[in-house]
Amino acid sequence: MGSPDGAAGAASGVLNTIRQIGTVFGSAAIGAIVQNRLAASIHDEASTRAGELPDDVRGSFLTALHDAAAGGREVGAGRNGTSVHAPTGTPPDLADRFAHAATSAFDHGVVHAMRLTLVLPIAVIAIGAAACLLVRRPGAGGTIAGEAPRPVELGTSA
Repeated sequence: MGSPDGAAGAASGVLNTIRQIGTVFGSAAIGAIVQNRLAASIHDEASTRAGELPDDVRGSFLTALHDAAAGGREVGAGRNGTSVHAPTGTPPDLADRFAHAATSAFDHGVVHAMRLTLVLPIAVIAIGAAACLLVRRPGAGGTIAGEAPRPVELGTSA
């Protein structure tokens, strides 16, 4: 009903090509947004968490998390900011606070980045759903509303 009988294979090929291209562009767009939002969110969370640390380690904390976010490190399965370490010679209790602040900044930064990143796929799905409402449906006899029915020759099937 969507394409003439002889063009069904071509229509299928075009549909699959468009689907593949959409997948590539969609994945690239989401990846770019994730990287951008992740770097910004981790930086913001690091600035917030740095207030919990003494002045003597605050600068190294901000530098370590900024470098991790900007370089794309600490991102992926099993990563949680724990490889950001306090400067050498830091007392153990302060080193634990440093590590906890780094983990907290990373965890909260990822959550904030993902919330904003999900806006794109939700918008695309909403636009697709709205576009489905605009598709013309076949009426009685398999014709699109407003079109004349196709003549059928004797001895052939419709």
